Amino acid sequence: MFFNKQRLEERTVIAVHGRLRFDGRDEPVTLANASPRGVLALLDTPPKRGTRVAIEIGGSILNGQVRWSGANRCGIALGGSISVADLLEGQAVPVTFVTERDSALGNPGIFRAAVSDGPLVSRVLQGLLLVAAVASGAFAISRLAPAALSPDAPQVALLDGHVR
Repeated sequence: MFFNKQRLEERTVIAVHGRLRFDGRDEPVTLANASPRGVLALLDTPPKRGTRVAIEIGGSILNGQVRWSGANRCGIALGGSISVADLLEGQAVPVTFVTERDSALGNPGIFRAAVSDGPLVSRVLQGLLLVAAVASGAFAISRLAPAALSPDAPQVALLDGHVR
């Protein structure tokens, strides 16, 4: 049975650079959105689901755990509640603002999203959407092409602005 898990808090779009530490690694990260209990982290090689992480922003550390991981991004549930407004104002942690263009590492696209290691329901639905789009396009072409190519189709020539 499929169900839609509603988010408990509103997400706030942000663009904050920091460092993500996990499994002995230290990677640059951009936080793309935040809520009091979690953040969306963008990085080249995101940690796998369940990995404990520490996000360093300025001199402050936010501890959390990866809840889902996809192509160049992951969702992190924080160990404690934060004030997103204070985060944006630089009161909770020192904040470095970046441009909106730099805040995203690119759209993963439907194919990369469907084969990522994100939630299974999302991957299945995105895969089905991809198959349906390809099938719809093939069906439309197969229905339109024979009519235009048949020898009985009316031939229209436009010469000097007159149809003959």
